[in-house]
Amino acid sequence: MNNWYESSIKSLVEEYFKKHGFSVVFDSSEFWDVFIEKYHKQIPNSQIALFDQIATEARSYAFNKKYGTYSYLTDYRSVCRNWNHIILGEIQKILGKDLSSKKVLALGANNGSELAIIFEDFFKSMDFDVVEISETACFSGRSLYPHINFVCASMDEVELTENEFDVFISLRAAYCAGNNLDFIVNKAIHSVKPGGVIIFSISNGYIDISDGKYTPIKGLYNPENQHCDETETERNINWMKSAMLANGCSEVSLVDAESEILLISKR
Repeated sequence: MNNWYESSIKSLVEEYFKKHGFSVVFDSSEFWDVFIEKYHKQIPNSQIALFDQIATEARSYAFNKKYGTYSYLTDYRSVCRNWNHIILGEIQKILGKDLSSKKVLALGANNGSELAIIFEDFFKSMDFDVVEISETACFSGRSLYPHINFVCASMDEVELTENEFDVFISLRAAYCAGNNLDFIVNKAIHSVKPGGVIIFSISNGYIDISDGKYTPIKGLYNPENQHCDETETERNINWMKSAMLANGCSEVSLVDAESEILLISKR
């Protein structure tokens, strides 16, 4: 039995390119546009338009296959009893206890289930916009949660309204698979009203099912060396924090939410 996390966006992107006649190596630690530009220099000009089309399709294919029908039953959060209460509590520290009528922008929130779990009693009275690259997840989310506005797009390319939201939240997603963190953080800050909350998080655990048992493993999976540990978690925390501080966040707090590490800033 294979572990879900071992089927990486990296391997799925490379698989799609190969099926369509291009041999590429996708370094998931570099931004997607950097990856594209690198290969523009290696292929004939006559193939660039086709390459760009395949690249767009490959990214969509990879996220659809990995996250389109994502199962939360084998998610590390299933063994973390307080992850959602910790996140909600951090938001309430800044915005107050009553979150009714607050507006939330969530990037990479899959079908919206994590938002329903986090915001609990306030969920139906709040406004949500979700930007999610997986068409399958968006389709599922629109059926499950009709009051959420789903936008199917890459989070580093979508256009966002400025000064509109009380909460920006992107959990276990922004640092993945070549997303341009500088673009994302800049969009996040400008989308939130003054006094609003900006939260990113980095995964810090998986459920290993390779031996037929459900075994929690602490850390983050690195598709480059195919190993899972907390060194990789720390590397991505530092990467995310640096991007936040470099793009307008005056201060970033780190909070352990059991399943993930939160990076929190106030506009």
